[in-house]
Formats: sequence, structure tokens, C-alpha cells
Amino acid sequence: MIKTLRKRHLRVWIVLAIVLPIGILLSWLVIPNQAAVKLLQSHEQPLLPVIWKSKDLINYQVTIRTNQQHKQWQLEWVNKKILEVPSTVIYRVNGAADIAKNELIGRIETRGSYTFPLQWIAGKEQSFQFILYDFIHQQIIDSINFQL
Repeated sequence: MIKTLRKRHLRVWIVLAIVLPIGILLSWLVIPNQAAVKLLQSHEQPLLPVIWKSKDLINYQVTIRTNQQHKQWQLEWVNKKILEVPSTVIYRVNGAADIAKNELIGRIETRGSYTFPLQWIAGKEQSFQFILYDFIHQQIIDSINFQL
């Protein structure tokens, strides 16, 4: 290696010795904070006082609750046993054949109680039909109907 090449090599290593730690430090500083996990349902919702309809099945109990004026509606889901399919979500059927076009209510997982708010569409005869859907295997597990 000749003298000019050695000088250039030394300068390149000095620049790299300064730039690399600064680059590592700056890249560490610009990492964004992790997004908070957002649940589909809130476990802290108070139960509405009036039980409109209820079904008690082997693995779970499903109750539709409302207030005195029937303005708020709520689905209460109680798992009696641990689900065999942990990737289960509840959809409310609105007449669409495609599962993705129905209304996603929420996800149920372990044994326990879950509450979900429901929408009441005014001026339309209401029936509540729910589908338990396994989104990993893309298959319907169960269907529950509540008629007026």
C-alpha cells in the first residue's frame, strides 16, 4: 500500500468511527413507541338492567339485555367452558352471504363473561342472529337466533 492510499484509508476509518456511532444513536432515537393494544370490547361495561331474551346452551349462555326505554342494547356472552377453538369471533348476521359483510361484534376467548354493545335499527323488524366464526380455519362454528 502506498503512502497516499494509507492516508486515504486512515481518513475513511476515522470518518466511519465518528459516523457509525452517531448513526446508531440517531436510529435508536427515531424508533416510535409501540401502539397500545386495542380490544374489540370493554370488560368494564355495566350490564343493562332488562333481560330481553336469553339462551342457555351447553358451552355458553347468551343474553340480550336492554334498558327500560329499549334505546340501548347489549349482548352478554358467558363461556361456561374453555373454547375448543381459540380464534372465535362473533358476527351479527345482517343478511349478507359473505361473512366479511356482516357486523363484527367481538372476540371471545377463555371462560368468563363478555359484553358487547348492539345497534338497534329503528323502523325495521328486528331479529338478532349471531354466528360464531373461526377466522383461522374460515368456518362457521355455531349459529344462534333470537326472534321478536
